[in-house]
Amino acid sequence: MIGIWNVAPRARSLDDIRAISLLGPVAFHIHEKYASGFLPKGEVEQFLGRILASEKGEDPDQPSLATREEVHQFLETVREHSGLFVERGEGLYGFMHLTFEEYFTARQLVSSSSQALSLIRERLHKPRWREPILLAVGTLSKNFYSDTDAILRAILAAGSPYEQVLHQDLLFVAACVGDSVNVAPVLRQEIAKRLLSIYCDRQHAGRYRLLQQQIKDALRTLNNDQGDPAVEAALAATLTGATTRTALTCALEVVDLLNARTPAVAQALAAILDPMLPRAQELLRAVQARLLVDGRGAQAQPGWDAVSKDPALARLMGVIWHYGLRERVRISLGISEDASAAADRDLQILSTYRIVQRANPLLRQFDETATDRRDAGFWGAINETLQDTWNVAPASSELEGATEQLMHAVAASL
Repeated sequence: MIGIWNVAPRARSLDDIRAISLLGPVAFHIHEKYASGFLPKGEVEQFLGRILASEKGEDPDQPSLATREEVHQFLETVREHSGLFVERGEGLYGFMHLTFEEYFTARQLVSSSSQALSLIRERLHKPRWREPILLAVGTLSKNFYSDTDAILRAILAAGSPYEQVLHQDLLFVAACVGDSVNVAPVLRQEIAKRLLSIYCDRQHAGRYRLLQQQIKDALRTLNNDQGDPAVEAALAATLTGATTRTALTCALEVVDLLNARTPAVAQALAAILDPMLPRAQELLRAVQARLLVDGRGAQAQPGWDAVSKDPALARLMGVIWHYGLRERVRISLGISEDASAAADRDLQILSTYRIVQRANPLLRQFDETATDRRDAGFWGAINETLQDTWNVAPASSELEGATEQLMHAVAASL
């Protein structure tokens, strides 16, 4: 950085390492004590004099004349050759821009591996220190893999106030990982998994809109533009492990958000493909298209043959087929028009009326209106109920809960 900012072709040049060793402590001192970013010239000279005197074995409080002259020459060289640290007013010194102050402060934060963690912990979540800490972790990650991992895990376990509600530690670690070069995939996946778990829990931790947006931003940062296999592995696991329609809908949102493109996500989408979730089918097609573009091979749509191998799923498809959603099931399963007659015959066998009669009491109201016959009004009522409830926005928890119970009842009756 110093080399880039060497602006004057003079005999004296500014060495990167030397500049960092002197400007780092100065930047740290200014960032800690002076919000204005300005330090009196006398204090700058005294501060640098103490550093140089200590290096030479002199009394820090009584630097020699040669040391004081060296301080003067250093300040002149910095001013003339880089313009990074200059006189900003009468008797005041400061960095030309806050970015440079934050950069050198970050270098100072991690200049000692034994002190880096404690220095970062003491300043965690202080707005003024956010950028220096992000820069510090990013700088450390370029050369010290294990130290970076230790610091990130320490921040995760920091237990900041109201962490269970605000999730500041987790979000900050996600930001650090996004700005870092070398972070273990297992840690990236762990962070993504925790973020996804909160985002999909709309009844408790993830119910706040601001937090939802923060998590979306964090996931985008983690995944970057090219896609991250560790992050998408966490997403695939979330899709597969979703136990409620709300959680599944939220996970599907993230598939779209991240422009997911890995085979793991494609396989997860294929596994949870459900005719009552057309969004899953749409996203699966999009992921398959990305896989083909990336040359990584797409997963085939399951089709009726694959579904019929799972008796419980096949019978559920049969019930839904006769609920008036025949065309949606056919398209979802990739059943061609030619094969439709065979599938129709199989599904008809699987969805006999006695199956519906054994359904949970939630279906009893329909049974009472069609005891021994399949009149159009009966099937129309079920069809309308299913469509009204399953097409409702995820935020309507009451309707959503009733729908889940209804479908669980159908499944349990098979």
